[in-house]
Amino acid sequence: MKAEVAWQGTLWLRDAHTGAPLAEPLPVHTDSVMSSAVALLDDKPIVITAGLDQRIRA
Repeated sequence: MKAEVAWQGTLWLRDAHTGAPLAEPLPVHTDSVMSSAVALLDDKPIVITAGLDQRIRA
């Protein structure tokens, strides 16, 4: 899985090999997303994002 963030506060989840979207874009922040990370938690992928709205989301 690959995470792609957008300035309008959305997060795209994509297939790491093909780049195809795995779902519709997710509205995760009310302002620009500045960073993201993908990690495993209990062997399940999670995405952590931080935005200009001063929030961190997982």
